[in-house]
Amino acid sequence: MASTETPVARTEAEQHKTLPPLSRDPAFLGMTGTQFLGAFNDNVFRQLITLFILTSIVDEQAAATYQSAAYLLFAMPFILFSGFAGYLSDKFGKRLIVILSKVAELVIMLLGTVAFLTGQIWPLMVVLFLMGMQTTFFSPAKYGILPEMLRTKDLPQANGIISMTTFLAIILGMIIGGLASQAARDVFGGQYWVANFVCIVVAIAGIATAMYLRNPPPASSNLHFHMRDLFMTRETAAILKSDRPLFDALFVNSVFWFLAGVVQPTLDHFGIKQLDAGDTYTSILKAVLAVGIAAGFLCAGRLSRGMIRFRMIPYGAGGITISLLMCAIVAELPLPFGAIYGLECFGLFLTGFSTGLFALPLATFLQVRPPHEQKGRIIAAMNFFNWVGIAGAAVFYFLCAQALAMLNLGVGWTLAIVAILMGLIPIFYHPVNMLLEDDE
Repeated sequence: MASTETPVARTEAEQHKTLPPLSRDPAFLGMTGTQFLGAFNDNVFRQLITLFILTSIVDEQAAATYQSAAYLLFAMPFILFSGFAGYLSDKFGKRLIVILSKVAELVIMLLGTVAFLTGQIWPLMVVLFLMGMQTTFFSPAKYGILPEMLRTKDLPQANGIISMTTFLAIILGMIIGGLASQAARDVFGGQYWVANFVCIVVAIAGIATAMYLRNPPPASSNLHFHMRDLFMTRETAAILKSDRPLFDALFVNSVFWFLAGVVQPTLDHFGIKQLDAGDTYTSILKAVLAVGIAAGFLCAGRLSRGMIRFRMIPYGAGGITISLLMCAIVAELPLPFGAIYGLECFGLFLTGFSTGLFALPLATFLQVRPPHEQKGRIIAAMNFFNWVGIAGAAVFYFLCAQALAMLNLGVGWTLAIVAILMGLIPIFYHPVNMLLEDDE
């Protein structure tokens, strides 16, 4: 095993002195573009599916059931295949896995066009499951390759830039998805498959940008896979058991994604059903949230050069708590639609900005902390726990929606529940800042 670790460590150490700045690094720009296009495609397609479901089904409880099923199906591959995805990432090299994942994305978008042609919901659910599987294998490679091809001290800024551009892609994806959904109904007579051609073109572009990545050697080329390691390898479990800071960060990150997984379907239902905002304005609500997240990540990245600033976490958690409570309360006020909508946008921007402050330190720590030969598998384990949380979020959202409907309360009060839970995190989790240094 030791012989497979040395090339990676040596490659990183040798390249640190010769790497160009991030703004002129073709490999980093290629990874940023690949992630941007993938996030854009993911959100256009999922927004098309979500709005297709919400506008096809009149009954609110039935719509909530389908929404929960959609999020659960997207999460299932992360739960079932994360261990195998991490194994592939460490054994065969992360650049290869990134490229193959982008090819798979193109195939899935083609299948999505066929699914929309059927006009039925369940074929789209199958494609959604395949999208989740593609992301399962893409994720440990895309996050794991950054520490292998960048200077360690550049990771906070790199994560900030990639996260910012990712959420800009989410903004565009949700807006384009909303506009495409409206056009599919108003211009193309409900033919959603026409709108999906955008996703096919973007998937092809994503394959092209992935070719610019550097090709570090596999982290553990002698690694062997066993069925017992399908969810998580024994070595990964042992590292998490012995490294308490790593486990704590992974756990908090998973709780955060559980709560985020509740917010996303809530906003769809909140905008369409409670605010009666329509497809486009509901998409804009989510886009405003994404703008805030992008700004928060960019700000956090600039503040964190050469350091993991864990002290941003309580500020981020507090901001999320206050702004989500505001969003829940404002929706119940006897104000004109324009005033309510403007205040909701303001609250969601603050939620997003606070999210960037909260999430960046955790993301960087989870990249830096694992050993070189275990990065892919640790990130895969992170994905496993995150998506267990998101799968749980689908169930939690469904239960909240049902309970609030029985109480004759708006689904927006789900945001207040999330706010209270988010406010508890800094009480139990308060790590200290960590200085980042490159290996010489």
